[in-house]
Amino acid sequence: MAAVAGASSWPSKLSPVASFTPPLPHKIVTNRMISRMGFTVGIPLFIGLLFFPFFYYLKVGLKIDVPTWVPFIVSFIFFGTALLGVSYGIVSSSWDPLREGSFLGWNEAQKNWPVFWQSLRGGSGKK
Repeated sequence: MAAVAGASSWPSKLSPVASFTPPLPHKIVTNRMISRMGFTVGIPLFIGLLFFPFFYYLKVGLKIDVPTWVPFIVSFIFFGTALLGVSYGIVSSSWDPLREGSFLGWNEAQKNWPVFWQSLRGGSGKK
């Protein structure tokens, strides 16, 4: 087979395009988000799970007639709070790898919510 002139340089010209990967969040920021989500999800979830034996103890142990809707409402509130904790854990952590952020992350959340909603809507923020 005859060699084509410039054929050896052809794959090298395409390799940057072929090996393009979108940028990922920095590992420090990702770990910060995961640890924040551990608290904002774990605490309400744990409290919500503790209410099941508590209501069982009230009904069986102390013979208090607890309406059926009370455990449902309490578990709905705490499990819903845990679900919201996923989003709050992401937006309340500092997205700057060099800055730790505050303990509760309220300032970071105020700054990151618009970016979060914009990304969910699919907009790039550029006009």
